[in-house]
Amino acid sequence: MTISKEVKIGFSSLVILVLFVWGLNFLKGSNLFGKDARTFYVRYHDVKGLGTSSKVTINGLVVGRVLDISFDSSPNNRGDLVVEFRVDSDFTFSNKSLIKIYDESIMGGKALSIIPSYDGEDAVKGDFLEGTVQLSMLSTMSDKLTPMSDQIQNLLLKLNATLDGLNSTVFNERAKKNMQNILDDMSSSAGYLKETMSAINNKMKPEGDLDKIIKNTAIVSEKMVVIASDIENAKIADLSLKMRKTLDNTNTLLESIASGKGTLGKLMTDDAMYNNLKNASKELEEMLRDMKLHPKRYVHFSLFAKKEKPYVAEPSK
Repeated sequence: MTISKEVKIGFSSLVILVLFVWGLNFLKGSNLFGKDARTFYVRYHDVKGLGTSSKVTINGLVVGRVLDISFDSSPNNRGDLVVEFRVDSDFTFSNKSLIKIYDESIMGGKALSIIPSYDGEDAVKGDFLEGTVQLSMLSTMSDKLTPMSDQIQNLLLKLNATLDGLNSTVFNERAKKNMQNILDDMSSSAGYLKETMSAINNKMKPEGDLDKIIKNTAIVSEKMVVIASDIENAKIADLSLKMRKTLDNTNTLLESIASGKGTLGKLMTDDAMYNNLKNASKELEEMLRDMKLHPKRYVHFSLFAKKEKPYVAEPSK
């Protein structure tokens, strides 16, 4: 059986067409020759540059592709974007799983990551799952650096204003003139100081007045050291002995007082003696007060011998 040229051309064209359609769908993320895939949907307000044929991963493993991204036409979610994606794996997860948009690399490119949850019912083909977006590294750094940039800008503005005020108040003509006068005075003072140091240097030369004073002071100091040493050696032993005897006597006296010996010891330790002395002092004070108020009770004075009249107490006032 001979196959005509037209049949060969037609068969070849069909094969090429099938390969073309398969390759196009493969690039879009569809696999015509693969096993049955599950299709899910997720809604986002902003897909952050996610495109069709983007990867769908679970724990970093590619399990599918994004099939389509379209606007939601429902009145309640008008303007939102619905992402349709396919999962080729038979891995099961619940309908409470999250679908996260994340950066594939620091150079860019977005992908979907399924964060599986196992609570609730298993997700089935056609379910709408909850979506979330992970901020990129650059976005995170930008969010953190923006407040810092504002603070640095405010600081620079304040610093600029401070320098302007300092320039207008300190570095004006009057201040510059005063500064020049201060520098001139410092220069003059430096000259005087140089002359003074030169004079002192001349006095400090060998055989100078200051050198002689220093030598004489050293001699007197040596003699004073010798005298002090002699006095110390002669007197320190005797003084130490006398101080020790004095301390011993003082300790003996304090021990006697503490043990109640002697008048002072009894006074310090015997409460009855202290109370008697206190009562006697009080009675003596009362007697002296009565003598001052009624002296006739105690003293009788007369130039001629007369019979003493009996004492009659004065009526109390």
